[in-house]
Amino acid sequence: MKKFSLCFIICISFFACQNYAYDGPGQDVPTAGSIEIYVDRSDSLLLVEWIELFQMNYPKAKVKPIFASHQQIMKWLEVDSLKKAFIINKKLSNEQKEHLAVHRNCTVHETPLAKSSLVFISDKQSNIQEIKNNDIVSHFSDLAKPLSYFNEIVCDTLGIQIDQLKYYIISKTKRKFQLNGIKLVQFKSDQEIIDYVQKHKNSLGLISLNSIGNNYNKRAVENQSKVRILKVQSNEDSPHFPFQSQIKANQYLFIQDIVAYDLQGYSGLANGFITYVNSQPGQIICKKNGLIPSNDVGRTIEIDTK
Repeated sequence: MKKFSLCFIICISFFACQNYAYDGPGQDVPTAGSIEIYVDRSDSLLLVEWIELFQMNYPKAKVKPIFASHQQIMKWLEVDSLKKAFIINKKLSNEQKEHLAVHRNCTVHETPLAKSSLVFISDKQSNIQEIKNNDIVSHFSDLAKPLSYFNEIVCDTLGIQIDQLKYYIISKTKRKFQLNGIKLVQFKSDQEIIDYVQKHKNSLGLISLNSIGNNYNKRAVENQSKVRILKVQSNEDSPHFPFQSQIKANQYLFIQDIVAYDLQGYSGLANGFITYVNSQPGQIICKKNGLIPSNDVGRTIEIDTK
């Protein structure tokens, strides 16, 4: 009778654990539960693949991405609307991290995941092959010298691309950021920018590398065929494309960090997801997307010369 009772209790406990919902505040664990993660929409293709891979390996985990502009995520950050985790294309300052730590009363975990880049595009019929650093500074600063060969700038509404240009002009050239004499056309997604630039001659588009970098993604490959990807030339160096090798070598000027921030304060699903995408499976997906993984182990090849 005692053995029967013990077996009955074990069976009940087992099935209770199997049916545990992991719902509610603080009930999620690294591989089960549900969570919303706020993500810069520039990296939507990458994040969708990361989430699909993670949920395929951990069926009890439900990760819902909330895609928004970089500036919108920053606004939510300022008013403490970000609940558990977010992934952005720029590292937070020490002041921003301290603000989060104080208001959330928890340690803010920062995890670099990858490197991406801002990409300049034009229509296929354009004779322009590259854009020079001097031209960028001239157009996007108070020098007030517009780019004569582009009629309009096409970019993401409140996106990371304009934000990065602003940071570059102010920090690298010590000039004031300013748009000069050219029409500014804004859309909510990289896809809309690409489709617009394809049809409008002499338009300069600003997009994320993730929208065109994956040679295994049908949409990314189609996007590559629609527009011309421009090389960027610095003052001292030859022009470079936003390719993996040239980003990794820090030869391309406009490199972006993709960084995850865990605000949960405990080992929950946010920690599990971020740890997974920073491990080998997630980093392979990152490399496949044309980006630079933060943990790129690489390969060692030994050649026998005998």
